Amino acid sequence: MTNSDTDHKSVDNNDDDADIFREGHPDPISTLCASISVGPLISPNDNSQMKKTKSKWWNYSLSRMPKTMRATAGLILLAIAAIIIAVPTVCLTEPKNSNATTTNDSTTGTIDLSSLRWSIKATSTAGVSSQPDADARALSFCIGITFDASSTLFIADYENNRIQKKISNAPNSTTIVGKANTNSTNTSTTLNLPTDVAVDSTGNIFVVDSANHRVLLWTANNSSLTIVAGTGSIGSEINELNTPWGIALDGNANKFYIADQYNNRIMQYELGSLSGTIVAGGNGAGKDTTQLFCPHGIYFDLATKSLYISNFAANNVVRWVIGDHSWTLVAGSLTAESGSTSTLLYYPSDVILDVSGNIYVADTYNHRVQLFLSGSKNATTIAGTTGISDSSPLALSYPYSLAFDKQYNLYVADSGNYRVQKLLRY
Repeated sequence: MTNSDTDHKSVDNNDDDADIFREGHPDPISTLCASISVGPLISPNDNSQMKKTKSKWWNYSLSRMPKTMRATAGLILLAIAAIIIAVPTVCLTEPKNSNATTTNDSTTGTIDLSSLRWSIKATSTAGVSSQPDADARALSFCIGITFDASSTLFIADYENNRIQKKISNAPNSTTIVGKANTNSTNTSTTLNLPTDVAVDSTGNIFVVDSANHRVLLWTANNSSLTIVAGTGSIGSEINELNTPWGIALDGNANKFYIADQYNNRIMQYELGSLSGTIVAGGNGAGKDTTQLFCPHGIYFDLATKSLYISNFAANNVVRWVIGDHSWTLVAGSLTAESGSTSTLLYYPSDVILDVSGNIYVADTYNHRVQLFLSGSKNATTIAGTTGISDSSPLALSYPYSLAFDKQYNLYVADSGNYRVQKLLRY
């Protein structure tokens, strides 16, 4: 699917779009619903002449200046340059990742960033581009990704019904939950189209077993799965889920949050209790500030006790403070309008934050990753090419999930290309 600046869609509560998410559980791709240009102040010829004049004046001034004075002037210029470079430096602690650790305010390391920049040419860290398969090298439509405390990458390998573990620089990944090349079932050791994965600080692995309508816990050094949310059947009671999608952990309170996709709500669970609490949405599918519409990725911000929600079918990202009864807009459209401009989104599927409050969005159907600086609703594309689905190192195809490593390198689940892409921070 493609999109353009003039290709917009508004969501209506009675729109047929709501039905496309409920037809069995086929492949999501086939069924789911700015640069500034300033004219020159002077003509190119005038500019060239100005450079020549400045150069002549500078050379003449230096030739008339005593050597000691020249040395002093040089030191002064170096000092000024050092100040100019140092002032905009951003100091960030390790990336916040509510899916990877139990807390979001880790201060075990510090990274100085002179700017928020990543290489536009990505490298594949898992999967084989455009070659879906179930062997140890390959992936088949990977959806959710996260890191644990030791920087090991975990991947929800959606169509292979498994969770893969990928150690940095290892040629292959290892299946740790589920079984490839098996029929998708809801036994104690198998998965059915997993969409997300989270790892707490002790190595326990939480798996969103989406088509089985449950969340499973794989404890460290265990060989079986325990249901911690849902029953294995579709439902809308507080102990039931309907095609859940994303997960976020709050380890400080032993709680976790689930994007209960087709119930259009976010559920909060405590470990040990199979009955949850509705903390966002739950008022039907829609675009009102009290409603959600097929929520996908969620991010829990410990400092503000807030959930950032990729409100997939409403084409926006919203912030919902735990305890409030409505959301505030973070990115995208208030009216669920889709688009490909720098202020609009088209079926966004994931959201993460850095410690400065900047927001990163997997703008899935625009095939790009958008960066919204804190407080801004105008984004910059930092990965992919708007509206173009391609397998080149510069492109993405339906990016579904985002994660940072400890060096703020950005990882993207490039789902339509069956790979995880790494964009190096520089």
